[in-house]
Amino acid sequence: EYDANGNEIYNEDSDGYWYKSKYDANGNEIYYESSSGYYTKCEYDEKGNEVNNVVFPFLKNESEGTIKYFSLAYPIIDALDNGKRLIIDEFDSKMHPLLTSKIISLFNSAETNRKNAQLIFTTHDTNLLNVGLFRRDQVWFTQKDTYGATELYSLVEYKVRNTAPYEKEYLMGKYGAVPMVGQFERLFDINKNVEDGKEE
Repeated sequence: EYDANGNEIYNEDSDGYWYKSKYDANGNEIYYESSSGYYTKCEYDEKGNEVNNVVFPFLKNESEGTIKYFSLAYPIIDALDNGKRLIIDEFDSKMHPLLTSKIISLFNSAETNRKNAQLIFTTHDTNLLNVGLFRRDQVWFTQKDTYGATELYSLVEYKVRNTAPYEKEYLMGKYGAVPMVGQFERLFDINKNVEDGKEE
């Protein structure tokens, strides 16, 4: 397959993997992208001359955050283009807060979400409790009771101002759904007593 300038962009190697070539503004090939998860990039000397092709394993050399971002790219675009519901567990895991905020804003925007796609996700990133990012009815908390059952409830159930500092008030325990941390320091006291022969 070729682009408008006649450059080959898709081909198939002997192992059945497709690859496509990437070109710079001058039409020079700069690297291959392969369905096997490997990239071949050109290596240059100090004068900008091509000296070697380097195999770059995407899944091995990229960060887990970058890999997760690329793995989510198609489901996100597909949901927005077709008005689907996308559910992601631990959305913030391995992802930069600015990136997660940007993805959320795509679903909140009438310009980029014209077919009313829905994003449902779980997170522990309290930075996302931003009054400029969510309405109160979009924020839900989960909390376990004494029997281990999980209760799901919305921020809209609390009588708070729309301009309230949600993140600060949540961390203060106003909305519940915070972990019972306990007194970790006692672990060190116990270990010290054991060392002194005073185990209780």
